[in-house]
Amino acid sequence: MPIYLLPVEGLRLESSFTVGPVLLHEKERVERRAVELLGPDAQQLFLDDQEWRVSFLEWSAAEVEAATVDAAASLVRDGLDLLRVFREATAVVRTTSFGMPGEVPSASVLYVQGGGEGPRVGWRSTGHVLGAGLGETARHSWTSSRFPDAAALIGCSDTLAGHDRLLHAIRLLSQAILDNRPAVRMLATVIAIECMLGGGGKKYELARRAAFLTCGPPTDPLCGRGRPSCHFLTTDPRAAGAVKLLKAYETDARLNTSRRCSEWLNFVDRYADRSDIAHGDPSFTASERDADRDLFWALHNLLPPAMAWMLDHPADPIEQLDRALAMLS
Repeated sequence: MPIYLLPVEGLRLESSFTVGPVLLHEKERVERRAVELLGPDAQQLFLDDQEWRVSFLEWSAAEVEAATVDAAASLVRDGLDLLRVFREATAVVRTTSFGMPGEVPSASVLYVQGGGEGPRVGWRSTGHVLGAGLGETARHSWTSSRFPDAAALIGCSDTLAGHDRLLHAIRLLSQAILDNRPAVRMLATVIAIECMLGGGGKKYELARRAAFLTCGPPTDPLCGRGRPSCHFLTTDPRAAGAVKLLKAYETDARLNTSRRCSEWLNFVDRYADRSDIAHGDPSFTASERDADRDLFWALHNLLPPAMAWMLDHPADPIEQLDRALAMLS
């Protein structure tokens, strides 16, 4: 099967790094590896074209084995999506970016202004800042997390339902990280959340599953396991009359903070925002702050336990999650 070497913009490595089937080479290694792959034809095909060669060697490159170049690009894209989500999920501020050529929005927009304070020309940077690294601390965080287990699923032909859910959620979270439009970022984030929690469920079902995974850490025991369950977890939205009861709980929670499950209620609000965007509600405007808040929660609060759950219950993670919820009292 052919071996492909594809350029990666914005990624600077001190040494090689593996993401599942994707081997990422540091800049200094890329030319040597290209020459090794091309063999005797290296001079004609690679070294003689200076413009192409300089462009190829600017950052780093990904090596992967695949049947076609399109299949190779798909594997590399999945690997970079996972690495992007990992970096963002382990950072406290938005990180610098990397990706396959043309996939990371980053540009300087020139403009001409007339009227107002007078004519002028100028420019403004838009999108992301290219130039990400992967130091020893990040490498240690990677190896001590479940991300390598997720990376091992990339390109596999026999993945189970939980594996597929996880990889699809990672792709959506990666897109949310890259997109600078608040409404699109918010929508991609909530769709990724739905993917992790069971996209076919209703609002209260999804909120219940979210609270089960996130209510408690990092400072308190998990609700329903290390401490008694609240009525938001013990009430099954699919039971007769439960939706009416949960609506009453929601109203009470909004009026009385002592009766509130913030994880449950915040998810209900997120879902409402998602519906407003998806249905084109003209009265709703997604703010940068709210889009960033939702993405931060999805990456830092939900993804770690949801990833572990999908990896540990790969055959039917949502059914197993509902069974665990049914055992709470």
